Amino acid sequence: MTLVLRRVAVGRLVRACSLGGTAALLAAGARSAGAQLTATLDAGAASVAYDEFLRSTAFTLTPSLRVERDGAAVLARGAYSRFEGGSESMQGLLGASVLSRAVLGLRGELAGAVGGSRYNGQRSSTSLIAVARAHRVGRSTGG
Repeated sequence: MTLVLRRVAVGRLVRACSLGGTAALLAAGARSAGAQLTATLDAGAASVAYDEFLRSTAFTLTPSLRVERDGAAVLARGAYSRFEGGSESMQGLLGASVLSRAVLGLRGELAGAVGGSRYNGQRSSTSLIAVARAHRVGRSTGG
Protein backbone atom coordinates (compact mmCIF):
# COMPACT_ATOMS: atom_id res chain seq x y z
CA MET A 1 0.00 0.00 0.00
CA THR A 2 1.38 3.40 -0.96
CA LEU A 3 -0.25 6.65 0.05
CA VAL A 4 0.89 9.95 -1.39
CA LEU A 5 0.09 13.04 0.65
CA ARG A 6 -0.29 16.24 -1.34
CA ARG A 7 -0.98 19.06 1.13
CA VAL A 8 1.80 18.83 3.66
CA ALA A 9 4.41 21.36 4.68
CA VAL A 10 7.15 19.39 2.94
CA GLY A 11 9.96 21.70 4.04
CA ARG A 12 9.05 20.97 7.65
CA LEU A 13 8.76 17.24 6.96
CA VAL A 14 12.15 17.13 5.25
CA ARG A 15 13.79 19.00 8.12
CA ALA A 16 12.05 16.77 10.67
CA CYS A 17 13.19 13.61 8.90
CA SER A 18 16.75 14.69 8.33
CA LEU A 19 17.47 16.73 11.48
CA GLY A 20 14.92 15.98 14.19
CA GLY A 21 14.81 12.27 13.41
CA THR A 22 18.58 12.07 13.53
CA ALA A 23 18.75 13.81 16.91
CA ALA A 24 15.99 11.62 18.38
CA LEU A 25 17.65 8.46 17.15
CA LEU A 26 21.01 9.50 18.56
CA ALA A 27 19.42 10.07 21.96
CA ALA A 28 17.51 6.78 21.85
CA GLY A 29 20.53 4.83 20.62
CA ALA A 30 22.76 6.26 23.34
CA ARG A 31 20.34 5.18 26.08
CA SER A 32 19.56 1.67 24.91
CA ALA A 33 22.22 -0.87 25.79
CA GLY A 34 22.85 -3.48 23.14
CA ALA A 35 21.64 -1.33 20.27
CA GLN A 36 23.81 -1.06 17.18
CA LEU A 37 24.17 2.49 15.92
CA THR A 38 25.46 3.31 12.44
CA ALA A 39 25.94 6.91 11.32
CA THR A 40 27.38 8.23 8.06
CA LEU A 41 27.91 11.56 6.38
CA ASP A 42 28.61 11.55 2.67
CA ALA A 43 29.69 14.58 0.66
CA GLY A 44 29.80 14.81 -3.09
CA ALA A 45 30.31 17.18 -5.98
CA ALA A 46 29.36 17.01 -9.63
CA SER A 47 29.96 19.02 -12.76
CA VAL A 48 27.87 18.46 -15.89
CA ALA A 49 28.13 20.02 -19.34
CA TYR A 50 25.84 19.28 -22.28
CA ASP A 51 26.33 20.39 -25.87
CA GLU A 52 25.27 24.03 -26.33
CA PHE A 53 24.50 24.52 -22.59
CA LEU A 54 26.50 26.10 -19.79
CA ARG A 55 28.34 23.87 -17.32
CA SER A 56 26.50 23.24 -14.05
CA THR A 57 28.06 22.18 -10.75
CA ALA A 58 26.47 20.91 -7.56
CA PHE A 59 27.53 19.97 -4.01
CA THR A 60 25.69 17.46 -1.85
CA LEU A 61 25.68 16.42 1.84
CA THR A 62 23.91 13.21 2.85
CA PRO A 63 23.65 12.27 6.55
CA SER A 64 22.27 8.88 7.58
CA LEU A 65 21.60 7.24 10.94
CA ARG A 66 20.42 3.69 11.64
CA VAL A 67 19.64 2.10 15.02
CA GLU A 68 19.07 -1.66 15.27
CA ARG A 69 18.08 -3.68 18.32
CA ASP A 70 16.29 -6.97 18.98
CA GLY A 71 14.55 -7.37 15.62
CA ALA A 72 13.75 -3.67 15.22
CA ALA A 73 15.42 -1.00 13.11
CA VAL A 74 14.95 2.74 12.62
CA LEU A 75 16.55 4.74 9.82
CA ALA A 76 16.77 8.50 9.31
CA ARG A 77 18.36 9.80 6.11
CA GLY A 78 18.54 13.16 4.43
CA ALA A 79 20.20 14.90 1.51
CA TYR A 80 20.91 18.53 0.78
CA SER A 81 22.18 19.68 -2.61
CA ARG A 82 23.23 23.18 -3.64
CA PHE A 83 23.60 24.02 -7.31
CA GLU A 84 25.87 26.60 -8.91
CA GLY A 85 22.93 28.80 -9.92
CA GLY A 86 21.70 29.01 -6.29
CA SER A 87 18.99 26.34 -6.50
CA GLU A 88 18.62 23.87 -3.62
CA SER A 89 17.25 20.37 -3.31
CA MET A 90 16.37 18.67 0.00
CA GLN A 91 15.18 15.15 0.71
CA GLY A 92 14.40 13.34 3.95
CA LEU A 93 13.29 9.86 4.98
CA LEU A 94 12.33 8.29 8.30
CA GLY A 95 11.63 4.57 8.32
CA ALA A 96 11.23 1.74 10.81
CA SER A 97 10.63 -2.00 10.87
CA VAL A 98 10.00 -4.60 13.56
CA LEU A 99 10.10 -8.41 13.41
CA SER A 100 8.01 -10.70 15.60
CA ARG A 101 9.22 -13.88 17.26
CA ALA A 102 8.90 -17.06 15.23
CA VAL A 103 5.51 -18.78 15.51
CA LEU A 104 4.79 -22.01 13.58
CA GLY A 105 7.81 -21.42 11.34
CA LEU A 106 6.89 -17.83 10.44
CA ARG A 107 8.02 -14.39 11.60
CA GLY A 108 5.89 -11.33 10.97
CA GLU A 109 7.32 -7.99 9.94
CA LEU A 110 5.76 -4.53 10.07
CA ALA A 111 7.58 -1.71 8.29
CA GLY A 112 6.84 1.85 7.35
CA ALA A 113 8.48 4.96 5.99
CA VAL A 114 7.66 8.60 5.45
CA GLY A 115 9.70 10.83 3.19
CA GLY A 116 9.65 14.09 1.37
CA SER A 117 11.58 16.22 -1.05
CA ARG A 118 11.66 19.85 -2.06
CA TYR A 119 13.38 21.57 -4.97
CA ASN A 120 14.21 25.27 -4.74
CA GLY A 121 11.32 25.87 -2.35
CA GLN A 122 8.75 25.31 -5.11
CA ARG A 123 8.20 21.70 -6.16
CA SER A 124 7.65 19.15 -3.44
CA SER A 125 6.52 15.61 -2.84
CA THR A 126 5.71 13.50 0.19
CA SER A 127 5.26 9.76 0.48
CA LEU A 128 4.06 7.38 3.15
CA ILE A 129 4.31 3.61 2.89
CA ALA A 130 3.34 0.77 5.23
CA VAL A 131 4.16 -2.92 4.68
CA ALA A 132 3.27 -6.16 6.46
CA ARG A 133 5.12 -9.36 5.52
CA ALA A 134 5.62 -12.93 6.70
CA HIS A 135 9.06 -14.62 6.63
CA ARG A 136 9.59 -18.38 6.67
CA VAL A 137 11.95 -19.43 9.44
CA GLY A 138 13.99 -22.62 9.38
CA ARG A 139 17.40 -23.96 10.31
CA SER A 140 19.06 -22.30 7.32
CA THR A 141 16.57 -19.46 6.61
CA GLY A 142 15.17 -16.48 8.43
CA GLY A 143 17.15 -17.01 11.66
